[in-house]
Amino acid sequence: MQKFKSYIVGLTLFFIPLFFLPVTHEFYNINKFVLMAIAVLLLLSISSYQFLKSREVVWSKNSIRILIPVAIFLTAVLLSTLIASTNKVQAAISFTYGPLILLVLTVFYWYVSREEDQTVGLMLRFSGLCISIITIALLFHPFDSVSLPKTFQFLKNQNFSPVGARSDLILFLGFVSVYQLVYLLKKRRQTHRLDLFASIGVAFSTIALLAVFFNPASGTVKSFAPINLSLAATIKSLSTFSGFVIGTGINNFSTVFTQVKNSAYSASPNWSLGSYDNASSAVLQILTESGIISLLALIGILANGFLLSRKKTSAILLGYMTLALLTTPASLIFFLLLYLTLALVVSESANNREHAIHVEENKSLFLIGFINTSTIVTLVLLFLFAFMPSYRAELAMRSSVDAIANRNWGDLYTHQYNAVVLNPYIERYRVNFSQTNLFIAKQVATSPKPNQNLITSSVQQAINEAQAAIALNPKKAHNWENLGIIYKNVLGFKGAEQWAIAAFQKATLLDPQNVTYRLELGGVYYSLKQYENAIKVFQEATLLKPDLPNSYYNLAYAYYQNQDSKNAVRVMDTLLALLKKQSSPNYKKVLKERDDFASGVTQNQAPTVLQ
Repeated sequence: MQKFKSYIVGLTLFFIPLFFLPVTHEFYNINKFVLMAIAVLLLLSISSYQFLKSREVVWSKNSIRILIPVAIFLTAVLLSTLIASTNKVQAAISFTYGPLILLVLTVFYWYVSREEDQTVGLMLRFSGLCISIITIALLFHPFDSVSLPKTFQFLKNQNFSPVGARSDLILFLGFVSVYQLVYLLKKRRQTHRLDLFASIGVAFSTIALLAVFFNPASGTVKSFAPINLSLAATIKSLSTFSGFVIGTGINNFSTVFTQVKNSAYSASPNWSLGSYDNASSAVLQILTESGIISLLALIGILANGFLLSRKKTSAILLGYMTLALLTTPASLIFFLLLYLTLALVVSESANNREHAIHVEENKSLFLIGFINTSTIVTLVLLFLFAFMPSYRAELAMRSSVDAIANRNWGDLYTHQYNAVVLNPYIERYRVNFSQTNLFIAKQVATSPKPNQNLITSSVQQAINEAQAAIALNPKKAHNWENLGIIYKNVLGFKGAEQWAIAAFQKATLLDPQNVTYRLELGGVYYSLKQYENAIKVFQEATLLKPDLPNSYYNLAYAYYQNQDSKNAVRVMDTLLALLKKQSSPNYKKVLKERDDFASGVTQNQAPTVLQ
């Protein structure tokens, strides 16, 4: 049975970096987690059977020494989730570092730490070689000229990797390169000759790492916040007592980020990205979301690791992960590599003898066996009846994407409805479903024979879903923006005007530097012919982002409709200078409209968006 456990551990280590499935809305983390969770449940089941057969509890002192701070870290993250997180269910199943993923990683660490470091290292090197070869091959765009089914179009994406995000790929390739280089040098020292497989591994992983790192075509859009604003978010979170102790809550980094954005960010190329879910550094995200207790536990983990690492391999890898903690964003791959490194530290450490406690008494045997069996049955039931509906919801959301590609609106509605029913706690499901209902209402309204009952019910469901997203997380500005957009599109409905204004005002309050929200709010005022309010909001937009033509364009129209031609022409002149500087194709169009303003030509239409 022990050999079977070793096979499970080895194969899981090999497949996790490679494993993804294009059948879920999110290809990578959720499928890697399912693979790891199934492996952990199998390992626990086998261990329970071994205990009942041998009546022995086996443990090692060094594994426990690392496990204690790991358990404290898990507890701190769990407390942050239960006390501080706004959407607790979404936070619990977060694949960045939610308590569920950390629990599975903790159990997996325990089993990896009991394996021989040669077995773990071999699987890691094989997996690293496969990822390196795939990465190098994809750099040549082998699928660009191949006609692929819609399901596999992702293979043409220049940023695709089985590992996941570009930052995770770089982190993994760097880890494998360091490990294989240290292993190669150790073998060279022991045998006085080069290990061929290790040499090939080092060459491929290094080439792949350099190719990805210096490839200008990949990773053009960052999925994590800039370092200065990540630090600002951390400082803001630590400024309160609760934030200092337990953080702002798992999965809440984006709500803090929107509060610390500045004018420099508004002037950056990424200004249209309203928020980020991840900090640029794992340590900053941990501090922001789960506070000082989590950081102290993490420091304890690393300190114990360095004290136990007697061999250069584990010490160098631990140093690499410490550097990664400071420089790379938190992710499932980051924590997997960290816990794997800790397991290698334990397996390589001196005096890592296993101890066995033999249970003689029938009562003690029954009690431990009952606890083991109950725990495993509980975990299996939780996996099947609590987590698997979430996985089925991801399958449904992926099917809705395929329905969009096939322009099958009936299937789009059905799949998104199923996703919301299966997992009603995911905000993006609610937001997407609200937009789908709004889309259906618009489609029906423009049909030759519109069904008023269907229009009304679709609009009401769109509003209900948008409000449900807010109920899940009222601190997220994007959820309020979505509600505002829904109401803005149905201004003819009773009370929609005031709800649209209130929603955009709330979004602006939560994200003060977001110019898009002000343009939306100003657009509502303009539609309601409240031109003075529109002028005020559009003026704020021009101050927030002076290089955005839309703000001036809308402001000029609001002035003109408010019978203020002088200011309308003045703003148009400012806009023309900006468009000329940007070499915009809209220059002639705006010049004509400016002349119309100056000559008093009536402009009844609402301003259009400048591209």
